[in-house]
Amino acid sequence: MELIKKYRKIAVITFIFFILFSILLFALVWNTLIQAGPGQNITKLILLILFVLITGFVLFYISVFLSGTQRTQAMLDSYMEKERSAMMQEQTESRDEEVQKKEEVNTKAEADNLIEKLDISKKAEDLAGRLLSIIAQQYEFVQGLVYLKKGRAKKYTCISKYAFTGKDEPADFLSGETLPGQAAANGHPIMIDEIPEDYFTVESGLGKAAPRHLLFIPLLDKNKTVGVIELASFKAIEDITMKILGNLGQKAGNKISKIK
Repeated sequence: MELIKKYRKIAVITFIFFILFSILLFALVWNTLIQAGPGQNITKLILLILFVLITGFVLFYISVFLSGTQRTQAMLDSYMEKERSAMMQEQTESRDEEVQKKEEVNTKAEADNLIEKLDISKKAEDLAGRLLSIIAQQYEFVQGLVYLKKGRAKKYTCISKYAFTGKDEPADFLSGETLPGQAAANGHPIMIDEIPEDYFTVESGLGKAAPRHLLFIPLLDKNKTVGVIELASFKAIEDITMKILGNLGQKAGNKISKIK
């Protein structure tokens, strides 16, 4: 649209300059004819006027024609650019969908591989402990807890710990209470970054350190939350890791429900 206005201005300015030039030229020739005598003044004046009109028409036509051509080309270029942008967007969306589908398949396959590493246990506590150990080794988590829903009150109680050094036992909670309770309520993983330094402490022979990243994975059985895995890490948790463990939570929840 801006190009069209630009070319239109050029055509108008060209025509205005031509009119001014014609007036000046006509005045100059008129004065020359008057000074030369009355013999052939009329004939020469008519020829001059015709010449000026024809020249002006030709110049104006060329200006308008070029403006129209450039305007048409600009509109065509704009249309082609929109078509190219639309095609590129469709291709990008198509690639994103393919990548998302492949990623979903890969995360489910990875979760299946982790489930296969679990031993067949007769106690939910043993299975939960083995699950924490596998997750910690595979994804470098430094601490972990598994809560399971128990009793008529349907409270979530800690049944297994990995590298936990707290003086007090992890507190029970109801669905919707605390961070693990929120994960239990909505049935989806929750990731927390930059947690308080006193939330968890990891102790070793070299001293103490506080993890800064938390991940809560609900354990699901038939789309109902039966437990929650709480994991702590020193490094940021990748989205792909959260997706894999989310799939793992659905499969592990079913196994734990069968033996609890």
